[in-house]
Amino acid sequence: MGYFSVDAHLGGLIGSGAAWRSNRRLNRRLNRSRSGAYLRHHPNTSGAVRHQRGIEKLAEALEKMARVRPPPRQVYELPSFSDAAREWLPFQAAYNESSKAYSFTPNDNMARLRSCLRGPAREVVESLLHTAANPEAVMQTQRQCYGRPEVLASKALDDLKKLPRLGSTTTEINTFAVKLQTIVTVLGSIEQQGYLASPLLARNVMEKLSQHLRARFGDYAAEQITTMEPQIMVLSRFLMREVDRALRYAYTSGGTKSAAAAAVRREVARPTPAKPAKPIQRPI
Repeated sequence: MGYFSVDAHLGGLIGSGAAWRSNRRLNRRLNRSRSGAYLRHHPNTSGAVRHQRGIEKLAEALEKMARVRPPPRQVYELPSFSDAAREWLPFQAAYNESSKAYSFTPNDNMARLRSCLRGPAREVVESLLHTAANPEAVMQTQRQCYGRPEVLASKALDDLKKLPRLGSTTTEINTFAVKLQTIVTVLGSIEQQGYLASPLLARNVMEKLSQHLRARFGDYAAEQITTMEPQIMVLSRFLMREVDRALRYAYTSGGTKSAAAAAVRREVARPTPAKPAKPIQRPI
């Protein structure tokens, strides 16, 4: 009885397996027939699927090409850097952004640094450029010498003090406003934000403005009182707005020349002091 029961059990298993395979084939046939019926009722579906697959393959091919394509020359080459404090922030941004975007290797970055450093900036890392394996050691040394917040802030404050007294022409106002905006941007990019909060910055700039611009700035600052920004930032934004309006609606190409010509005319029209007459010597 035991043998017969085992054979029966195995027969049942084989039969069930055959039935499972039969059901699977039947399901495949049903799916194909349903797909065919769907495509007959929706003839544009197969074309859309093929179009989608074509787009996916094209995207994969473009991605592969982008990975193997060498970076452009203007991206590989860094801007020259010597020792000017105003050059440090653009140089550091170009190095970091290009390294991240194109995944430059340490050897690539060392080659880029060897070709862009000049003068004193190269002298302080001359040995590292040929012995260090990690370009971050070179950048850290440069950052220590030229990228310190104190150094950048000191240079920006000196540039602020050197701003000339603002003239009346549109060109002079534009030059003044752009320089002030650059100084404020540098001070704002430094980690220590306390530099912008000093009221002396705005006071030094206000002394260089005309009485008319001071009055207009007073009205503008009263409207911006809720922004809680440093006054020097509000003043910089005000001057950029004023020069934008002047260039857009009241620009004259000969403004600077007219001012220079007027100064020459005033110099020519200035009366020349008369020389004292020599005393007449009469014979005795």
